[in-house]
Amino acid sequence: MKTDWETLSRKLGVLKEDGSELYSGRNSAEALEEILGDEWLQHTLDTFIAGTPGNELAIKTLRYISSEKAAKMAYQIFLENKVVNIQKASLAIWALSDIRTTISMDYVEVFIQDKNYEGIAIALLRNLVFENALAYEQSRLNKIFDAISPEYQDDIEPLRDYVKNEFEV
Repeated sequence: MKTDWETLSRKLGVLKEDGSELYSGRNSAEALEEILGDEWLQHTLDTFIAGTPGNELAIKTLRYISSEKAAKMAYQIFLENKVVNIQKASLAIWALSDIRTTISMDYVEVFIQDKNYEGIAIALLRNLVFENALAYEQSRLNKIFDAISPEYQDDIEPLRDYVKNEFEV
């Protein structure tokens, strides 16, 4: 398989008309998403959720490329299953916990509001924050912490302290 890097660079907005390139770390993930394709991303995510052999390698591959498309697919699986298949919906959240994109924080805010998924949402929140706390606004994180049920407040206190210390540096 060969990749037409010039065409892909233009498609992703990396290659400017004058021939110079604008690069951000996100471009690499977007390029891999394009090369691998939506079908591959969906199959990889489905493999993890099904728990079939190779599922851990599959999800770690999605984490490696930090695929926002795969994160959106996982969220869609959650939405489709949150009432009819709690186990599958929970696995979709676990997938987000491994994929760990910055957009996953948007989903945490939704999960925290659903008492069926609040506990697993806190695990996702921990992974996202410990991966890169400074990628998020402290005020946003504090709002999320405040929205967590009283029964989980003791559990998140170390996370709250961690965020406070990270932003004080």
